[in-house]
Amino acid sequence: MSKELLNDRSLSKVMSARIFHRIAIQFILFFVIIDEVSGQLIIDAQIRPRSEYRIGFKTLLSEEQEAAFFTEQRSRLGLTFIQDNLKIKLSAQDVRIWGETGQINKSDDLNSIYEAWGQYDHKKWSIKVGRQPLAYDDERILGALDWAAQGRSHDALKISYQDSTFSFDTGIAYNQDGNTPEPVKLNSTDYNTPSGIAITGGGLPNYKHLQFLWLNKEYKHINLSALLLNIGWQVSDSSVNNLTTLGTNLQISAGSNVTFSGSYYYQLGKNRTDQEVSAYLLSNRLTLSLNTSTNLTVGNDIVSGTGQDETESTTFDPLFGTHHKFYGLMDYFYVGNPHSQQNRTVGLIDTYLILKKGWSKKHSSIIQLHNFQSAIDLINPETGESASNSLGWELDLVTHYKINPNLKISGGYSQLLADDSMEFIKNGDANTIQNWVWVMLNFTISKNATF
Repeated sequence: MSKELLNDRSLSKVMSARIFHRIAIQFILFFVIIDEVSGQLIIDAQIRPRSEYRIGFKTLLSEEQEAAFFTEQRSRLGLTFIQDNLKIKLSAQDVRIWGETGQINKSDDLNSIYEAWGQYDHKKWSIKVGRQPLAYDDERILGALDWAAQGRSHDALKISYQDSTFSFDTGIAYNQDGNTPEPVKLNSTDYNTPSGIAITGGGLPNYKHLQFLWLNKEYKHINLSALLLNIGWQVSDSSVNNLTTLGTNLQISAGSNVTFSGSYYYQLGKNRTDQEVSAYLLSNRLTLSLNTSTNLTVGNDIVSGTGQDETESTTFDPLFGTHHKFYGLMDYFYVGNPHSQQNRTVGLIDTYLILKKGWSKKHSSIIQLHNFQSAIDLINPETGESASNSLGWELDLVTHYKINPNLKISGGYSQLLADDSMEFIKNGDANTIQNWVWVMLNFTISKNATF
């Protein structure tokens, strides 16, 4: 084993130990604070292991490739202290795959801070500063990504206003790396990854800066939101490319049995790979309440892609949404993995049917059927001729059961029936059975104490 690798591992352990000690000190300080002042303390704890059997999850497998099986666990502890108009929250988490560390283990790099923010409230206004989730509407563009064990949170400042029918949030973030630590960070605002590699297009770990404005208005039968989001990506020459997303999300209730939902977004500016962008996302869904416990939804999502002859990018980037909620549960599209041909994302047309059934107050189930098509014309790479835009079908079955108020068990089965054209954007073998099975336990406890 090389000396450089040993040094890297030693450094990782030292940094992990420092993170753990910092988390421990912050939790101790919480108890010091509540011992000196009066207020309210909310303690949240969660243990969430999920076992998954993957054979064709996210990408097509070939016959010679074996299935994956593992258990990943999220462990979170959160403390929220409230005094008068002040709120402070710390949430620490540990995310690991069972067996990832040995039985006799002093330290690892699997723990982190998920939330660390302070908030001040004044009448209908509030200001929140620190590490926090940003989740709006159906989480298509900005989401907390709760399905993933690690979740998603931002280092940001947010100002909010809310009355009975109108609310808005606006926020900013400016990111800087810690490769040159304080107190010797005296020049340069280049944003480099933690490994010290300069940020370049393709697979950026984070943005350089962010600004957003979200507006929401509730009417009698309509809920209407508008989002304006600007993201600055730093590229290799130290300049920043700005990508702007603007659009709306609406819900219209036509009586008690029919609901229409729509999301419409447009993107312009420059993307991470220094291309001019003009792209869009259109989503429509109609939900019918068949009875008090059964809902049927039919919908269609169109996410633009870039054709072979286009000189600018017409690929829409859904950015920081909770993509697992959309486009099928097997995560073939927009969930940290590309679906592209010749380095051009092909976009997606997703037509779906969703049936939700509540069997009792404790038990519910969901059935989803998706038909996937490319949003651009595909090319057969072997012949150079046009290929079918049809990518295949996916069936998702999910069930939830509440054992008690603090424990829920969930499970699911998904089956992908891929068409030949799926191979052109995902490789693998479309004729091989592709499926996914998972079981998850969710232990949650929340206690509220007044001092």
